[in-house]
Amino acid sequence: MQFAETHKLKNWIMRIVKFNHLYLVLIFLTVISCNRQIKKIEYYAFSGKVDSNRAEEIFKTKSGLYKVEIYDTSGNLIRENGFDYEMNEDNVIERKYDENHNLVEVLTYKRYSNQVLSKTYLWKYIYKDNLLVEILSYYGTLDSSGFWARNTFIYNNKKQKIKEEFISYNDEAIKETRLYDWKDEFSYVEDRIDKEGILAERHFVRLDKNGKEIEHRINFGVNSKDDNSYQVYFENSYDEYGNVLINKSKYVGSSEQKLEYKYLYVRKNWNYRLQNSDNNYSTEFRKIVYY
Repeated sequence: MQFAETHKLKNWIMRIVKFNHLYLVLIFLTVISCNRQIKKIEYYAFSGKVDSNRAEEIFKTKSGLYKVEIYDTSGNLIRENGFDYEMNEDNVIERKYDENHNLVEVLTYKRYSNQVLSKTYLWKYIYKDNLLVEILSYYGTLDSSGFWARNTFIYNNKKQKIKEEFISYNDEAIKETRLYDWKDEFSYVEDRIDKEGILAERHFVRLDKNGKEIEHRINFGVNSKDDNSYQVYFENSYDEYGNVLINKSKYVGSSEQKLEYKYLYVRKNWNYRLQNSDNNYSTEFRKIVYY
């Protein structure tokens, strides 16, 4: 009798162990599934409203494909391209990053008259203490003879950008200085000064806690240091994943424009987006491939 009871107890314990093992495996697989890195995203766009259940048909035929993005295993966007009229790769952008995932180089290619892709521009990004301090711009020659512009950046002790200066060394000889006056952690006034030293534009910007713009007003005709008027404004609201839900914009003398977005998600990444502006619709699909 005691042997039988002991045997039952062992079976019961084994069932619990097997169940818990299976439960832990399921949790592990779920975590892996949720944290899988994106490898590639294909973008498809259409005028009008297209039902989300047409995704497989669209992905199979490649109808509406306009952009492809490639990511590395760390989640960095390393390559993207559009297409020409014959669906050859065009407007290619390649990116390189350092060990801190800072962008250090951007190289672009363009296809001219159905020829092979040609290098067009190169940007090199320089960091100090993990902050971007300089951008060097080159033409397609990609050497010192192609150097044509420089951006420099200065920050305050809170690591907020307070000054940016752009100088071009080509025939246009453009110079622009941008000064950032931070009002608090999430809002600033940006003054743009041209090469003649004239205050050409003033921007009023407010950010959310994730650094995304929720309000942006622009004054294109600043009359004085205290001129806080504006001719253009933009407002954005976002969903929990950081994708824009509503975009409002207004230009002086015109009515307000409103764009609304609806999404369908897989693993916190949208694969379907419907845009609506006064019942004028456009639809986007994304085919997402994971590592």
